[in-house]
Amino acid sequence: MRMCLRWQPFECEEHAGRRTLVTRDGVQVRMDDAEVDILRKHNGQASVREGQRWVQTAGPMHIETHFTDVWATDGSRVEVRNARGAVEVRVACGAYSGVQPLEQGEQEDVEEWNARRMAAGMIGMRLPAHLEVIDAELAGMLMVIREAATTTDAHERRLLIMSDCLSAGSK
Repeated sequence: MRMCLRWQPFECEEHAGRRTLVTRDGVQVRMDDAEVDILRKHNGQASVREGQRWVQTAGPMHIETHFTDVWATDGSRVEVRNARGAVEVRVACGAYSGVQPLEQGEQEDVEEWNARRMAAGMIGMRLPAHLEVIDAELAGMLMVIREAATTTDAHERRLLIMSDCLSAGSK
């Protein structure tokens, strides 16, 4: 259910600008305009329908398998202009395990607590620029497997890794 939770300040400009979250590894995460446009498509209904689709698929699988870990992974490769005006290729992967069940700190307001809970479920890394998108997608999956392998009960973990990359799923 943690994967279903949404937090508007991270997703929408209407909520005092989109927030930048910082993962436990110091990686900054922010939704770009293209991602926000996808969420807003058809007044947000496309995003809701996609969420319903994955719940209808993952729910019965969870009832049967009792997953201990659920992750959504993604990989990307973009070309951007750096400060000198030169085109630079950036490749990265990330994964999200949902809003984490952390205690609210005594001096922490609700917004900071929510930001920390969301960021705690994120991992990611920059990859070499020569890699393709499929490499980034697969690197995200490998990153999740390595994360699960570091736990003391790794041999008992049951992972569900969700990806939007059809090519990565068929390899």
